Amino acid sequence: MMKIKRKFRFIFTCAIMSTGLILTGCNLLAAPPAIEEESKSTEDGPANSVSTTAVVVPNREATLRFKNNANNVRILVKKGEQVEAGDVLVESDTFQQTLAVNEAKAQLTSAQALYDGLLREEFREVRQPEKDAAFEQIEAAEAALDLAEKNLEAASIRAPFSGSIIDIYIDPFVNVFAGEPILLIADVEQFTIETDDLDEKEAARVKIGDKVQIFFDAIPDASAEGVVTQIAEKATSGAGNDFTVTITALERVEKLRWGMSAYVEIATGSGDGESASTAAEEGETAEATRAESDTVPERRVCETMDFLSETVEDGTVFAAGETFTKSWTFRNIGTCTWDTNYRMVFISGDQMDAPAEIAFPGYTAPDDLMTIELTLTAPEANGDYRGDWQIQNDLGAKLYDVWVEIAVGETP
Repeated sequence: MMKIKRKFRFIFTCAIMSTGLILTGCNLLAAPPAIEEESKSTEDGPANSVSTTAVVVPNREATLRFKNNANNVRILVKKGEQVEAGDVLVESDTFQQTLAVNEAKAQLTSAQALYDGLLREEFREVRQPEKDAAFEQIEAAEAALDLAEKNLEAASIRAPFSGSIIDIYIDPFVNVFAGEPILLIADVEQFTIETDDLDEKEAARVKIGDKVQIFFDAIPDASAEGVVTQIAEKATSGAGNDFTVTITALERVEKLRWGMSAYVEIATGSGDGESASTAAEEGETAEATRAESDTVPERRVCETMDFLSETVEDGTVFAAGETFTKSWTFRNIGTCTWDTNYRMVFISGDQMDAPAEIAFPGYTAPDDLMTIELTLTAPEANGDYRGDWQIQNDLGAKLYDVWVEIAVGETP
């Protein structure tokens, strides 16, 4: 990106005499007011503009996965293929799932027949507990059928929106684990622009609705006007405190591709109330679209854990600044194997210098134990502190809530 901001410009006034090439009056220090004027303009410049690099991303993208383990997976699409929302993209062997649905239907029919028979009983008085028990069997059979049908539906993957198949991560006719990435789909007909190195001071000056000029390295003859539609609430992970600002282009740019670099000039404070409101709505719509594009985090039926024990009881007193470790032990009482894509994530409260998330230590097969540890530092001021954490699966669905609750003061 060859964009250079020049802070000073020296103007040389040279007069060429008609009798020869005589250079006159070129003194670099001859015009201090011009330098001061230019410096003042430059100093005022950052007050109403921010320039930074950015990247082109699709409005919607999704990494698609099976919710349960899948066997003999068949890929029904090709890389680069256009698909419509609801199209079946991937299928797995459904023999077991279909068998489970048929068995559940048979159990429901049997339970319903038993209940109906009790209602028609003529030769003896049917007690209410018998009716209640028969009705509970119907409810249990209906729940089993609902679960079996969901598992059958989960044996195929459908397109969550219309778009293009960007990448295929597996070979056909293989067995895959629950949560393993299968396909990447994106709507590459619409793009947004995201900054990648906007520091905290610059981000603080940007507001939703601010007008933007967008330039593209790969398409030097193209530019577009845009508007700020979203500002990240949290800095991106990395060495610096950079914040992502999402910009919606107000016009279509031909030849634009996902991942192309861009350069943006944000006119800070340029958005009025109406445009800011419209931009906010567009940002919320884009965010909702992105949320819908990804598989909604969902706890799988096979993911069940039993809490066994923890260290550091609630209310334990620590000295100010003292480092300590708290651990939780669980048993995998489900049928899924946990891996390092499962994690514990900070939710709210006092983080106590702990990382925002920590991965499971390794693979945990069904009926095995898993202990996850968190290293924390007690705050410097006396008082009571609590941090809430959440055990999540590889899709981000909640499996269990945990917390750290301590007091800071004089230790015994």
